[in-house]
Amino acid sequence: MEAGTLVEEEKEANSNEDGIGGIYEAEYAELEGAIVDNKHIGFTGTGFVDYVPNRPGGWIEWTVDVPIKGIYNLDFRYAHGGTDLRPAEIKVNGETVESELPFDPTEAFTEWKYTSTKASLKAGENKISATGIAPSGGANIDHLKVLMEVDEIYEAEEAKLEEGTVIIDDKHAGFNGTGFIDFKPNQPGSWIEWTIDIPIEGEYSLDFRYAHGGTDKRPAEIKINDEVVAPELAFDPTGDFTAWQYTSLKAKLTVGKIEFA
Repeated sequence: MEAGTLVEEEKEANSNEDGIGGIYEAEYAELEGAIVDNKHIGFTGTGFVDYVPNRPGGWIEWTVDVPIKGIYNLDFRYAHGGTDLRPAEIKVNGETVESELPFDPTEAFTEWKYTSTKASLKAGENKISATGIAPSGGANIDHLKVLMEVDEIYEAEEAKLEEGTVIIDDKHAGFNGTGFIDFKPNQPGSWIEWTIDIPIEGEYSLDFRYAHGGTDKRPAEIKINDEVVAPELAFDPTGDFTAWQYTSLKAKLTVGKIEFA
């Protein structure tokens, strides 16, 4: 095993109903030159927002509450069954962060897709708006999803290793850092333990980079703070000890120091 990677955390619910799982429904936002509708299926919540009348200048403004300052992904779920382009100007706290974010055709008004940008948000409340700027206004907007991206690599050779059963090696090329760990002897029960610092509570993807040049399957039990979250995470053959791949799982993590093995 070479490294554990921690990526893409989703903001948890704030104190009110809207914002659960980082999703802010368009129909709960403040609207100007737009209406709430539900005639096209596939939306989340109770409906979606349609820029009516079809002309530039209508806007949707969400109030988004985040726990810490940082760079967040702003993912707008929308549908556009026409053939024209309907970009929108995206502002955060009154400042333009995207002058023409694409909301291109999705082939049908029931085909929902995401278009995304990144922005710096302050801790607490933030105002995020999408203003239709095309001649026919904007696309139908379902919701805004707010994600804070956390992308950290924790090298296996820097983790806590069970003494006498796990070694650090560098004889197979392609690793990151200064090497990788090898379970020696090849028998069940050996472990690696990382301690990581979580900035914000939410669901994380835990990606383990590994290589396995044998033909047998070598699953691992994954624990977080001594609780089993994956009894048999697959570490299947990769074809060669220099062919590094990822195996992954998702887990809810809380703020602070977390130990996982």
